[in-house]
Amino acid sequence: MAYALRFGETLITFIECLAKRAAFEISEIVSPLFDHFRRYKGYQSERTNSSLRVYLTQTFFHLFTLRVNDLISAILAEAVLEKGHLADMLIAYSLWEKVLLRKEPRIANPLKASLIRHFETAHLQITIARAEQTFSSARDEKITVILNPEVSFALKDCLAD
Repeated sequence: MAYALRFGETLITFIECLAKRAAFEISEIVSPLFDHFRRYKGYQSERTNSSLRVYLTQTFFHLFTLRVNDLISAILAEAVLEKGHLADMLIAYSLWEKVLLRKEPRIANPLKASLIRHFETAHLQITIARAEQTFSSARDEKITVILNPEVSFALKDCLAD
């Protein structure tokens, strides 16, 4: 999986491994995942003082199994240490998947404090832009598949009291 992240321009092989529940060491995946996005991009992030809007061209978070919850936590822990659009995007998708979709407990300290330091506020509105992919059918008809709808949530709703 790490090889696919380092040398594959797309996430297809990584996504297939997740879908097939391939075994892997979390410590061997986080750094190559960050490196992949640094090298090949595939995401967008726009930040203002009160909002963050992110978009990922190839989403994969929905494929994380229960075992891979630790990978989401590892991605969050690494992302709060970095600044910039990549870190913002990975934090947004990780929070959405971990806290709001999986209904895991809200983020407590010390990660809570790190998130507030990272964004310089707990009052941030985060939007994950709608992701869709268009395919051509055998009869050259365009078929658009919505991978995820646009969602919006407040950072403070992901943080423990």
